[in-house]
Amino acid sequence: MQNKDDQPPIDFGKIIKLNPKLGVACIGIAKVYAKKGDKAKAVENYNLAKRYDLKYAKIADAEIRTLFNQ
Repeated sequence: MQNKDDQPPIDFGKIIKLNPKLGVACIGIAKVYAKKGDKAKAVENYNLAKRYDLKYAKIADAEIRTLFNQ
């Protein structure tokens, strides 16, 4: 996510391949999609984060609300 807006979330993708149920990686991917304006993909990944790791549920819900209240 370090100022590489035109590149896909490659690092997060590698993390997901190693451990597809890692909530923090899903949050990271969601933030990249949100920054690019792809709300659908962002929400999809926030929901994956919640499914895989409940400790990210509040964060994901807050980020989803923020997406639609801008």
